[in-house]
Amino acid sequence: MDKSFTLALKEKIIARKYTKSSEQELLMGILYSSYQEDNFIYITINTLDVFTFVQKLLEHQKISFEFSKKNQFKIDANSINFENNVRRQNFFSGIFLNSGSIGDINTVHYHLELKFFNKLKAEEAKSILEKYNINFKVFERKNTFILYLKKIESICDFLRAIEMYDAYLEFEQTKIERDFTNNINRLTNFDFYNQVKLAKSNKIFLDSFDFIMKNSYQNLFNHKELEFFNFKKENIDLSLSELVEALANQKIYTSKSSLNRYLQKLKTLYNKLK
Repeated sequence: MDKSFTLALKEKIIARKYTKSSEQELLMGILYSSYQEDNFIYITINTLDVFTFVQKLLEHQKISFEFSKKNQFKIDANSINFENNVRRQNFFSGIFLNSGSIGDINTVHYHLELKFFNKLKAEEAKSILEKYNINFKVFERKNTFILYLKKIESICDFLRAIEMYDAYLEFEQTKIERDFTNNINRLTNFDFYNQVKLAKSNKIFLDSFDFIMKNSYQNLFNHKELEFFNFKKENIDLSLSELVEALANQKIYTSKSSLNRYLQKLKTLYNKLK
């Protein structure tokens, strides 16, 4: 495991801007994957920046805590209500921030892990992720329960689910390059170039659209443009030609040149406004 790559992802999670509700959801993921004993939850964090971030989360959410160790928060479990909390992107970002690890993309064997101290919670998390076709395996290790992925496609799906787009695109490009090497007789240099080009253009699109949404510039675009941007975000791996076909299947008829014009407008406004 390359700790620096894991840490880089966690630093991106703590660098995000959160609303009060998304902050609460993130914190619930952290608490959910922490150790619990005798009605107390113990959050153990070994990285100073992450530790400081979690402390601020607890303070913002007005959750009382004490330091049971230098690197550990002790919280009354009775003050936490897991029942009504949404299990989605920020929740799983919190789980990864607290207990996740990911292998270096340059190694031969890929893996991503999420650690739990409670079997039922591990199984519930696994079940939720399966609804999004992200199929974790589970095993027990030293009184903990580990959800893990080894297929790069599944790792990419999880990274997209928690909106770690830079890491997703890095893995996707590595996969493309590795597939190219392993299938040199079936791929041409032109095919490879186009796939890498698509990965790079997708990163530009995701950065641009994310900026527009976070800064409330939606009024600069019409309904068709915003509808397309959301559709493309959900189908990020499709080329423009494939997007035209996919939209047609939903009875939304447009041309490749129109979609390209929408993307150029997005890129131009992003460069002006950022």
